[in-house]
Amino acid sequence: MPIDFEPEPHVAQLVERTAAFGRQEVLGMVQEFLADTEIHLAASRGLIWRPAWKLDRGERAAQVTAIAKVIVAEAVGRVVDRSAQACGVLGVSGDFPSPATWPRSGRIYDGPFETHRWSIGRRVVRNVKRAKDGRS
Repeated sequence: MPIDFEPEPHVAQLVERTAAFGRQEVLGMVQEFLADTEIHLAASRGLIWRPAWKLDRGERAAQVTAIAKVIVAEAVGRVVDRSAQACGVLGVSGDFPSPATWPRSGRIYDGPFETHRWSIGRRVVRNVKRAKDGRS
């Protein structure tokens, strides 16, 4: 799922869709899905800037890159899952451009989250030891 994903077509689908309890766009649960999607997309876009900035400057960015990879991939998974749930059967069919039908490669192509979490934790411990020893 590209980070520049825009949810407008999916919102339009929700406006047209009627669920058993009424119009979906007025349901609190759907509004919460939409709000959470906006929050996750905005946070992911913002989180990507720091590693990109560091890399552009030729600085080390392993820690901030690993953090961004884990958080953004997890956020994308939640956005995809909410889109599928809110759009019903169209959310998982090939008849509608739903992210749920896109490959979930973002979760696996760069290694499992556990590996990134392990390296993040390892760097935290190393930095604390260095600070304790008076090194930077």
